Amino acid sequence: RLWLHSFTASQRAGASHANMKVLHCSLLLLFLLLFLTEAKPRQPASTPPPAQRARNRSVPVSGRLTTEEGHRCVWQTSGDVMVNLQVNCSTDTPSQHRYWCHYAGEPHLCQVYVVKSSQYWKQLVSKLKKRPNACEGEKVLKAQTCKNAPAEAHMKLVQHSGNMQRTRGRTRTRTDVMQLQESYCSDKWKSICSFFLGFFEGNEM
Repeated sequence: RLWLHSFTASQRAGASHANMKVLHCSLLLLFLLLFLTEAKPRQPASTPPPAQRARNRSVPVSGRLTTEEGHRCVWQTSGDVMVNLQVNCSTDTPSQHRYWCHYAGEPHLCQVYVVKSSQYWKQLVSKLKKRPNACEGEKVLKAQTCKNAPAEAHMKLVQHSGNMQRTRGRTRTRTDVMQLQESYCSDKWKSICSFFLGFFEGNEM
């Protein structure tokens, strides 16, 4: 019996020792995995393309300017990749002329614009201020910071109001001319009368 008791105790001690070895191996493996995970080089954050960076940056929405001739203008930008610049002006005269123009371009193609958009717009507005008429002059607006950028990056004139339109003074609408025709032209001479009346009205406008 004493021999059997000693044998059983020896088996228990051996099993306990084996369990400790398994535990040590498991802990060692766990530490090894943690070390490899921390040692793995981290991937740098991906850089967004220029178009996406341009959309993420704040673009000045609107502002005011005065030309060399004293024309008071309001400018406004819109769009993300294709950016639009709308300029509306009026002259400080009794006849109060009004005119407008529309520019468009892809300024994000200029690398400087991506990081200095405010400076870009400041330079373009400065160019408009130096003009007698904000919508007359060069049809392409180039910022100094982006003068070497691709052609698509510059703001190009795509539409304008043409001749300045009078909002006051002796400007008459088509309805006014028709009323004058009915008042002063008889049925017999209506065609000839209308011709001369339209001619003089055209000269006044």
